[in-house]
Amino acid sequence: MLQFLLRITILLTIFSSSFCLLASDIDSDGDGLTDEKELLLGTNPNSIDSDLDSYTDFEEYSAGKNPLDNKSYIYEGGWPFNPNKDNIQDSGFNNPCPGGIGCDCGSDNDCANGNCGTSPKGSYCMPDVGNRIPRFVAQDQFGDFVDLYDFANQGKLVVIEMSAAWCKPCNELAGWMTYDENEIKSNRWWKPEYEKVKEKVRNGEIYFINIQYEDYYHDTTNPDSIEEWFSTYPEDNVPILMDNERKMHGWARPTGLPAIFVVDENMNFVRFTGRGLNIAFDYIVGIDEKKSPKATKLTKERYKAPK
Repeated sequence: MLQFLLRITILLTIFSSSFCLLASDIDSDGDGLTDEKELLLGTNPNSIDSDLDSYTDFEEYSAGKNPLDNKSYIYEGGWPFNPNKDNIQDSGFNNPCPGGIGCDCGSDNDCANGNCGTSPKGSYCMPDVGNRIPRFVAQDQFGDFVDLYDFANQGKLVVIEMSAAWCKPCNELAGWMTYDENEIKSNRWWKPEYEKVKEKVRNGEIYFINIQYEDYYHDTTNPDSIEEWFSTYPEDNVPILMDNERKMHGWARPTGLPAIFVVDENMNFVRFTGRGLNIAFDYIVGIDEKKSPKATKLTKERYKAPK
């Protein structure tokens, strides 16, 4: 009898331990925080966003914010947050020469990625399809320091515009994006299909990021400059990032503005160009896919600046 009771006690102990272990793993709302953790934090285990500020409790906790305070948001602009961004291998801005992006080259054979581009200032190894864009952190129009890799792993394309406040086509593009102005449509390279790009930005289907390096007077951009740009073109879905150290512009070396390119959710280029928007916009609306599914063969020469 004593042996029987002892066995029962052991079984109950094992069952109780297993139950506690399982209970501690329960995540009722599926936000990445267990119910036990939410109990400690005081958040609602049945709601992914206890303070209703558009960021999940897990995201705010991971970012060191208060998931119970709707004024303790990660980004004032509501930009996405990627808690796993540190797992993305950063390609970096300072690639080793010879062969790295930004290095001098005489032919494609001089570049590790096989893409030697020509510009008025010389020939350099340019980014190409499949290359990863570097991790760029910069101040936005609200004064927050935004990490480009927060836009990764969101299941969306990321469209990046290299821009400057003095650039006339950049202003035309912003006027079209913000106010539906038609001035940009008078350019001979404009296509009616590009209206879909604006729809996708406004509907949140894609991310569109404006990176500026100079203000209206051709001086290095500053917080007042990008705040003024946002005041002029208050498009809520477009973060405006300040490239005051010219890191991104120095790396991508655009030969004309705007220069718009597209990266996927893994931060790898799917379209790159040194100038213009056609290559990016054609891809977004599906025009170039009708011609050829292979980007590198399709636009190899178009990536290069005109001689």
